[in-house]
Amino acid sequence: MRQTKIFNGTDRARELGFDSFDELITGFSTMLIAKLMQSGLKSKAGKVKLWDGSVNEAALSAIAYINGGRWLATCPVCGSTEHVTPDRPILFCHTCHNEDIKQAARPVAFPADRLQIEQTLLQNELELPNELKMIVQEIDSTEIARIAIPQSGFARLDWMPS
Repeated sequence: MRQTKIFNGTDRARELGFDSFDELITGFSTMLIAKLMQSGLKSKAGKVKLWDGSVNEAALSAIAYINGGRWLATCPVCGSTEHVTPDRPILFCHTCHNEDIKQAARPVAFPADRLQIEQTLLQNELELPNELKMIVQEIDSTEIARIAIPQSGFARLDWMPS
């Protein structure tokens, strides 16, 4: 099995039924608030901040990397990981809600040679663990990318900036 692309935040948004990456960001927070309210955790739900669509370009940037065939970035404030996309290079952390920059999204730095990095990684043949081969139709593409095992002995589809 050869993965045909490195998945990003837009792909994850579509898998979860959102029309765009921005909708994923706001929708995820909305879903979290609803779950907390249903669980009787109203005080915690009140602390979840919704993204208002703003971006603080002067904020400390997050650095994009590939892990398990997915573009991710780690929040430089709290260390939480979020899906990111090169088409909309921003990060809104669903853990700390970017409170250090008043709930604005922060920029994400993608490598200038991103397409070359992706093409190189996509040369690796992958194989699903045997226990998952039977249920592959039930698993999201980004999840398949995360759990697939390289056949060549190379690392999974991972890339970290040096």
